[in-house]
Amino acid sequence: MRRRPRVRLLLLPMMLCLALTLGTGCQSTKETPEQIEIPAFSAVKPTAPELVGIPSDADGAIKALTVDLSRLDGYTQQLEEYITEQDNYYKSTTKVML
Repeated sequence: MRRRPRVRLLLLPMMLCLALTLGTGCQSTKETPEQIEIPAFSAVKPTAPELVGIPSDADGAIKALTVDLSRLDGYTQQLEEYITEQDNYYKSTTKVML
C-alpha cells in the first residue's frame, strides 16, 4: 500500500485562500493619505567627559577623584535632561501620528 502525501490535500485550499486574499485585499483607493508632519528632534546628546588620571600620592588622588566625580555628576545631569527631551519628543510624535 502506498501512502499519499498530505500536501496534495492542502494544496487546493491553500491556492483558493491565496486567490481570495489577492483578489479582495489589493483594492486601491482614490483618496490620498493625509501628510503627517513630524517635528525635528533638536536635542544634542552630551559627550562623556574626559577623566583625570589618578596620581599615586593621596592628596593628588583626592583632588583628581573630586574633579572626576564633579564632571561625572554634571554629565549625569546632562544625560537626564537629554533623556527627558527624548521622552517628550516621543510623546509629541505619537500624538501627531494618532
